[in-house]
Amino acid sequence: MKKVSLVLDKYIESCRPEDKGMRVAAENIHLLLKSIDHESEIIPENNHDMLSRLIISLKTEELSFDEQKIINEIVTG
Repeated sequence: MKKVSLVLDKYIESCRPEDKGMRVAAENIHLLLKSIDHESEIIPENNHDMLSRLIISLKTEELSFDEQKIINEIVTG
């Protein structure tokens, strides 16, 4: 969960106007992941497909372009 937090915090704390879309996407992902039980669920931060499916299932709709970029950064970063 450390990689996830580092990437999300980078965008949530950004004050740059050009990062607004990424900040909103990071806030959405943060809220979605906050809703799960971290004691029984593992965040698959090294598996792009599983992390994407987890967030899609929590969101109940497809990921936005910015959310996809953040997930890619989490997995590859």
